[in-house]
Amino acid sequence: MMERKTVMTRDGVELSYLTGGQGRPVLLLGGWSQTATVWAGQFADFCQSHTVYALDNRGHGESQKPSDGYRIQRFAKDLFDVAEALDLHDFDAVGHSLSVAMLWAYQDMFGTDRPARRMVFIDEPAA
Repeated sequence: MMERKTVMTRDGVELSYLTGGQGRPVLLLGGWSQTATVWAGQFADFCQSHTVYALDNRGHGESQKPSDGYRIQRFAKDLFDVAEALDLHDFDAVGHSLSVAMLWAYQDMFGTDRPARRMVFIDEPAA
């Protein structure tokens, strides 16, 4: 069963995510202009062995659309705020496109505080 929930970032932006399943947590992160529903084809399969969190990044999907905060470092801070709010430890993360850069920044900025166990990068742009 898929459920939509929200979490508030430290800078006051409400982020929306889909969740379901049980087991080791996995974060599914879409690329620029993509929403959590981009993972609809994989969601049920992941839910068989994981607690799944598919995030709408700020400005995307059902998340709040503030006028600022669209730099990679802010997206990484959003991810840290989500991991902290959901009390995620030893989680896996799957990022597509923009979210690959976000995961690299997250690792640089917060990798010692709340590290991901594994990160999967899909279709990362060369830049």
